[in-house]
Amino acid sequence: MSQKRALGRPPTNLLKQPTIEKIQDQAQILFLNYSYQEVSMDDVAKATNVTKATVYYYFPSKSNLYAKTMIRMLERIGEQVKDTLQKEQSFYKNLYEVAHGFLTATLHLDIDALTRGTETVLEKNDWQEMNRAIEELYTVLEVGFQSAMDKGQLPSAFSSKFSSRIFFSLLQIGNNQNIIGEEGEDDVVQITEDIIRFFQKGISQ
Repeated sequence: MSQKRALGRPPTNLLKQPTIEKIQDQAQILFLNYSYQEVSMDDVAKATNVTKATVYYYFPSKSNLYAKTMIRMLERIGEQVKDTLQKEQSFYKNLYEVAHGFLTATLHLDIDALTRGTETVLEKNDWQEMNRAIEELYTVLEVGFQSAMDKGQLPSAFSSKFSSRIFFSLLQIGNNQNIIGEEGEDDVVQITEDIIRFFQKGISQ
């Protein structure tokens, strides 16, 4: 299985990481590349270069490993988005940085797909925690949009929740286009600019 670095995972030296973090980093790559159903605990153990017993020592089930790993990733993404939206520059420049960062991730990330089709295979508590983490990520974006509206940096013709969800949908569309077309950096920049321009024009009508 090929290994790529995923959105939400900071560059680190694996040799200096605690074992639990090594396991989650490799699990994140595998789950995002191959889906929950296709990845086994043995796959994760081999990718991390530890025994399967070691993986089970930290995570009692694949459901637990998946949930904890994806929640950690979502929390990191949320922190990155929050920090970017709080920068002391124009709101649309902040949005550009959020969009560009999303599109230049080396793994296609479909947030909604993280729980799609897993309700019957994940343990109930794990599935609920995953959904809460996804909603918290949406909330981070919504709060950033509301703050921009309060400052007069973003038109308030639509609610912050609606506007932020529309923006996130555009990111998902742009990410699909980026992956399918295998565009270079110049094309990623163009897609990012198109997203911001389309959003800005639509929200200002």
